Amino acid sequence: MMDPHRVLLRMRDVGFALEAAGAYRKRLNRIGLQKFIYLQDAISTLYEVLPPVEAYQTYKHGPYDPAVQNAVDSLAFRGFVRVFGVERDPDGHVSATYAMSEAGSLMVGKLAQAEPFRARWEAAADVAVKIERLGWHRLRELAYAEPTYAMARIRGFGQSLRPEDRLANSSASLLELVRMTAGRGFEGAYPSRGQLLELFFRYLDTYAAIAHRKSTSLPTLPGEATP
Repeated sequence: MMDPHRVLLRMRDVGFALEAAGAYRKRLNRIGLQKFIYLQDAISTLYEVLPPVEAYQTYKHGPYDPAVQNAVDSLAFRGFVRVFGVERDPDGHVSATYAMSEAGSLMVGKLAQAEPFRARWEAAADVAVKIERLGWHRLRELAYAEPTYAMARIRGFGQSLRPEDRLANSSASLLELVRMTAGRGFEGAYPSRGQLLELFFRYLDTYAAIAHRKSTSLPTLPGEATP
């Protein structure tokens, strides 16, 4: 049975993700929502906030956390999330897009102002800024380019992903490496959070573009879509 506390944390993250995307008049489907929150987790150390433990794993459509889908369903049931374009394919898989309702936006606004959640909201808003510039249609391939997932996916499905873990081959260690090397030789002249974020998304953009042009450069798991 899934930890209810983990689902509650993801309800917060889903609300922030959908509100941040909504600022650009974008709705997210279940795959896009997973990838947006995964990228939000990847940069969490820049904001000194950590995502739920035992969250994402490798799956056929990339990083996947079942608590995210449980969270968006719970929010929709309570009227905080609106569901659009519900369709069911011949295999019984349901597709839809999500956006915050008016009540949901009011709730997110209150959460974003609360001290414990403010940094998490800033992370979501900053991810949305970068995705708007790079293209919302590239959300999945940018998540595929995140260092932790790029390394773990070759080992198959079900691999735990902790992009915020500084001891792993992860976004956190990459960001820390950039921070330390960029400031080397200049006492106290470390790059700002905004500069680190820009460099990180440039890295994702470059890696994703290379992987897109040369799809054979990364092994594809059975049943997994190419980046």
